[in-house]
Amino acid sequence: ARCKTLFEDFCVVSASIRQGIPMKVTLVDEQGEVLHQSE
Repeated sequence: ARCKTLFEDFCVVSASIRQGIPMKVTLVDEQGEVLHQSE
């Protein structure tokens, strides 16, 4: 849960800079399942 909260905070920051800097982010759980992948 803590990592998901940190990730959500990171998404807010990355969304604001994504227009100027290309970024791709993938969030996976302990089993390697993709929980989120940015476009």
